[in-house]
Amino acid sequence: MLISRHALEERVLSGLKERMMAPDLVAAFVDEFNAEMRNLAASAERETLADKRTLSEIERKLAAIVRAIGGAPLFRNGSFCAGSGFAAAAADRRQPTNGSSAPTASRRK
Repeated sequence: MLISRHALEERVLSGLKERMMAPDLVAAFVDEFNAEMRNLAASAERETLADKRTLSEIERKLAAIVRAIGGAPLFRNGSFCAGSGFAAAAADRRQPTNGSSAPTASRRK
């Protein structure tokens, strides 16, 4: 069961006010709660940035691999895609050029 942050805050604050009735304790809890939420948000932001850097590095390496095997660039709008460039290059490699129906890869007799 998921509960929204707003609902959680309402429940906790309501419980504190009803049971503790000490405004200074409620204020201390609210301050600590908000500080922890800021820490969690900052941590999530750092993780997101690290993930974006990792993804960028992976895409760069994929592009280098594709270039190394002679494929066309496979990036559109900054994202890797296994699109027509690779498929067309692979299809070209499979087409016979010597009149036979077999692929043109080196044949050994």
